[in-house]
Amino acid sequence: MSEFTLPSIIDLYALLPSKLDDLYNTLKSLKDCFKGIVLVSDIFPTVFLSNLLHNVVPLFGSLVLNESIGGFNLKALQHALELGARLIVMPTIDAWNYRHRMGLSGGLSIYTTKGELLGEVDTMISYIKEHNAILATGYLSFGEVEALVREANAIGLKSIIVSDVVSDVNLMTIKQQRRLIDLGAFLEYRISSLSSNERLRILRRAVKELDVDYIVVSSGIPLDKNYPAIWTTFIKKLSSIGLKDEIVEMLVFTNPSRLVGLR
Repeated sequence: MSEFTLPSIIDLYALLPSKLDDLYNTLKSLKDCFKGIVLVSDIFPTVFLSNLLHNVVPLFGSLVLNESIGGFNLKALQHALELGARLIVMPTIDAWNYRHRMGLSGGLSIYTTKGELLGEVDTMISYIKEHNAILATGYLSFGEVEALVREANAIGLKSIIVSDVVSDVNLMTIKQQRRLIDLGAFLEYRISSLSSNERLRILRRAVKELDVDYIVVSSGIPLDKNYPAIWTTFIKKLSSIGLKDEIVEMLVFTNPSRLVGLR
């Protein structure tokens, strides 16, 4: 890339380090490197840490609706939003779809046993809309994702992210991705799932064939795993597959900024 630099990036899905005892120093090393970072953990809310350390790096908190916080827990959701959580993620490692693909039993679904949407889902979407937060689809199945996006759209929530569209558990065709964009959702591609040339070609095709205004790139990697270096290498990789600087800027800054409200 000729002009593009790390300070122009807003990462909508950065994982917390496995050890939190050095989090302050980790974040301090990223000072002035990124425009904004959404901290995510599969097991607990990050809004407390994000609020505490916001002056070190521009941070945003999140809540993932896994079993560790009670799944579709309306009270936990409400408290997280009131504290300023910017991203609410449907179940990931505890989603029925994820567990099924991993050969495990159980898991959370947005459907009742009768195949209807859980009543809590509508309430959650309304809470998220009320607090101008973002809804991400986690590792739900495609059918669940489509139903969730339709419902969110009907309620009037515009900030919807389809999570990790080329992951092993969420791999979606271009046709499926187009359907979700047509419903008003953003598509999220993660560096953690774009390690192969095959997946990179899907991203390049999506940029060419779909509405690039609704595609974002996040990391999906822990902050302590050579985080800036991985981003730098990936930006160069996007250039190598023919994406121009202005397109890359849309993917990692312009479009994410529309979601989190940064400019």
